[in-house]
Amino acid sequence: MSKKTICMMSSLHSLYDDRIYWKEALSLKNAGYQVIHLAVGDENLDFVSEHGVRLIQVKKYKGTGNLFFNNLSKRFSYRNEYRKLLAIARELKAEAYHLHDLQLNKIARHLQSLPHRPRLVYDVHEPYPITIADGEYKGFLFKRFMKLYARYVHHWELKTSAIHDMIIATEENVAEKFSNHFPGKKVEIIYNYCDTGAKDFPEKAEKAYDFIYAGGVRRRRGAMEMLKAVKLLKDENFAVRLLLVGLICDSGLEAEMKQYIAKYGLEKNIVIMPPVPYRQVMELYGVSRCGIAIFNRQLVNQIIMPIKTFEYIAFGLPAVCSNVGHMGKITQKHNTGLTVDPDKPSEIAHAMKMLMKDTTLYNTQQNNCLALYKKEFNWGKMEQRLVALYDSLLVS
Repeated sequence: MSKKTICMMSSLHSLYDDRIYWKEALSLKNAGYQVIHLAVGDENLDFVSEHGVRLIQVKKYKGTGNLFFNNLSKRFSYRNEYRKLLAIARELKAEAYHLHDLQLNKIARHLQSLPHRPRLVYDVHEPYPITIADGEYKGFLFKRFMKLYARYVHHWELKTSAIHDMIIATEENVAEKFSNHFPGKKVEIIYNYCDTGAKDFPEKAEKAYDFIYAGGVRRRRGAMEMLKAVKLLKDENFAVRLLLVGLICDSGLEAEMKQYIAKYGLEKNIVIMPPVPYRQVMELYGVSRCGIAIFNRQLVNQIIMPIKTFEYIAFGLPAVCSNVGHMGKITQKHNTGLTVDPDKPSEIAHAMKMLMKDTTLYNTQQNNCLALYKKEFNWGKMEQRLVALYDSLLVS
């Protein structure tokens, strides 16, 4: 196979993003393709990684500081990062451009019309319109505006994605949305399975944490409910250590969490850690006994496929998770943890205690996790599918 070039493009993800770099880019590179990841960040960069993937980053346009004028300037300024991305993409002359963010559809038609007529792939990481509509907004008028804006985004996404040669989703609901709207178009699911697991890290006899949550820390992802569950266990004189790793996203949430921890003396029970690189998250899984993910019943949580679903399984971490959405269904089907009502801290605390006290239950669910990772939920399965899709798109 001649070395054809695939350009991964992102505007909201880091150069070493877990899905884009560690999974898709490396899989395609190992299959014989030349792979480039073109992204946006805090500085201009252009280098080749140790794995042979070229990484290009354009500096994010800061704008004016005023929201209204900033949006105008980002649209029309020659320093607009999307114009920069398009200019570099044009020079690269890749056979395929693989777009990883909704906003990149702004330049999709320009990419399609490049003289060498490249193929376009849209990788839909989440149900963007529903994510927007389900956001936590203050004020009735602003909430109403965002609902209307979400409807606009829904139609705009479908309109702009019509030109893509292939659409990739991470779960069934989003895939079905595009399949129904574009009968006959190639719409595929590439699950965000884990590319590494417990077998790739030295076994740690001592576990520093009883439970770990890794990802965006939000109210709708049970930030306060997890703290309340730990408080209930402490009230019973039941020792537990919970690690929360990730960006605290919601306004005022960090202060609320710290106040709660201080009020009930939970400093020794709860550790809050800022975001760390993907591979470092894996190391933290290795020093944790169980996973936890308490997503509430908002519609977006019933649709998304959290990556931690597969990461907990890969590292043999039985999980306490909500009885909603994909994660709840997978946990119940394969007996890889305990599901709970996300609105009931007492139920969450009881499940946490069960996994810590019942050795037979813990060992059974841990073995189920490791066996499931080996048999099915590993990136090797998705790598084969991804490479086959690109071979049919560029080689056949």
